[in-house]
Amino acid sequence: TGDANQIYLRYKMTSGRYFSAGVVMEKDAGERMFARSNGGRMDFFSWHVFLRPSVKIRALAIGDYQVQFGQGLVAWNGISLGKSTEVHQIYRRGLGLRPYSSAGESGFNRGVAIALGKDKWTYDAWVSYRKLDASLFPVDTTFTLFEVSSIQTSGLHRTYDEIGNRALLGQFIAGAHLQRETGRWRHEFTSQLTSYETALWPGDDPYELYDPDGKLFVVNGISSRFLLPNGSLYAEVAADKEGDISMLSGIVLMPDKVFTVSLQYRRYSRAFQSPGADALREGSRTQNEQGLFCGGAWQLHQQLRLQGYLDVFRFPWLRFTTSEPVDGKEWLLQLTYLPSRTTELYIRYRQEEKPTDQVMEGWKIPEQGVRKNLRVNLQWMYGKNMEFSSRGEWVRQIQGDQKSEGILFYQEIRYKPLGKPYSFAARWSVFKTGGYDARIYSYEQDMAGSFSLPAYYDAGSRYYFLVPYRLSRGLALWIRFGSTVYPA
Repeated sequence: TGDANQIYLRYKMTSGRYFSAGVVMEKDAGERMFARSNGGRMDFFSWHVFLRPSVKIRALAIGDYQVQFGQGLVAWNGISLGKSTEVHQIYRRGLGLRPYSSAGESGFNRGVAIALGKDKWTYDAWVSYRKLDASLFPVDTTFTLFEVSSIQTSGLHRTYDEIGNRALLGQFIAGAHLQRETGRWRHEFTSQLTSYETALWPGDDPYELYDPDGKLFVVNGISSRFLLPNGSLYAEVAADKEGDISMLSGIVLMPDKVFTVSLQYRRYSRAFQSPGADALREGSRTQNEQGLFCGGAWQLHQQLRLQGYLDVFRFPWLRFTTSEPVDGKEWLLQLTYLPSRTTELYIRYRQEEKPTDQVMEGWKIPEQGVRKNLRVNLQWMYGKNMEFSSRGEWVRQIQGDQKSEGILFYQEIRYKPLGKPYSFAARWSVFKTGGYDARIYSYEQDMAGSFSLPAYYDAGSRYYFLVPYRLSRGLALWIRFGSTVYPA
C-alpha cells in the first residue's frame, strides 16, 4: 500500500554513561509514510529515557528498554551471540537493563524498569505493556471469541493482510531479578510473568502438541557463576508454571595464554514455555532440544590462529520440518593468518547435518540434509585511511537426491581520512545460486542503529555505498544507497 522507499530517523542524546534519551522512527519499503492507523507517524515509533543516577539507583528506564539476565532461559531481549568462532562468548554476560534505540520492531519491552543496588546486592524490576502483531481466528460462530494462531515479529505492514494483523494482541510483562556477588561467586534469581489478552492456540498437528497454549506464562530461574583462576564455571536452571524444567551448564577455560576451550550442555524440556527466553539453541525456540557444544581456539603462532566447534544436538519431540524425533550436528573450522598488523586472511569451513521431512509415496519420512559452506576472506589496509575486503563464498545444499549450489564474490572498500568529518564505504557483489535453499548471507554496513543482513539467491549483482558526514559536533548526516540487479 506504500511506496518502495525505506525511511529511517533516529535521534539520540547522551551524557556519559549516566543519561540517554532518544527517538526512532522508521518506514519499511512498501509501508505508508504517515498512515492514519498509526496516528499519523511513521510505521514504527520508539522512544526511551534511561538514567543511571546513583550507586543505590543504578538504572531507571522509561519507554523502550531491554533486559538481559542469566544465560537466557527466563528473560533475555536483543541480539544474542550464538555459535561462532569466538567460543568463549558461548558464556553469556548479561548486561541487565539497557536502553533500546534500534529500528528492530521486536525483542524489547515498553514500560518502566528500575535497578537498585546496595553493597553486594542488586535488585531489578520491570513492567511492560505492548501491542503485538498477530493472526487471530474465531473459535465460535458469533465471531466474538478469538484465539491467536501466530505472533508476527517482522514488523512489516505493507499489504492489507499485514495491516489487518497489526497490534491485535496485548502483551503484559512483569519481572524481577535478584543478584548477589561475593568473591568468585555470583548467584542470580530471575522471575518473569507474561500475560496475553487473547489466548494462544498451539494448533492441531502432532508437532504442535507442546506449543504455547493459553494466556498466562510464568517462569522462574536460578543462575550461578564461579570464577576459576583461568576461566568460568556456570549453570542456569529454569521452570515454568507447569513444572517443566530446562537447564544449561558449561565451562570456559584458558589452560594457557594460547589456548581456550569451551564446553556447554543444554537440555530444554519439550513442553518448556518461556516467552522471554533466548538461550543458545539450534531450533527456533528454547524448548524441545538437547545438545552438547564443544569449542576451542588455539594460537598456533603469533601469526596463525585455529578456531572451531562441534555442536551435537537432538530434538526429543516432533518439529515442523520433521515427523519424528531426530538428531543432528554442526561443526566449523577456521584458520586465520595475520602476516602483518594491517592484513588478515581467514579460511572457514562449516557443515551442518540435520534431517528434514521428504514426502515419499504419501508418507513423510525424515531424510538427512547436509549444508556445506566454504569462505575465504581477505582484509587489508592501504596506508592509514583505506581498507579493502575481498570475499569468496561457496555453499552446497544436499537433501536426498536434490542438490543445489551457490557462489558469492564481493569487493569492499572503506575510506576514512584522519581528521576529516566524512568517511566512505562501498561494496560490489556478484552471486549465483541454485535457488533459495542455497542462499548466502552477507552482513552489510548500514546506518547508525540499523542492521542489514541480506540473503543472496538466484543470480545477479548487488552494490551499495554509505557516506557518513559529521556536520557539527552534535549533528551527523548518513547517506546510504543500495540496489540488487537481476538479469532479465
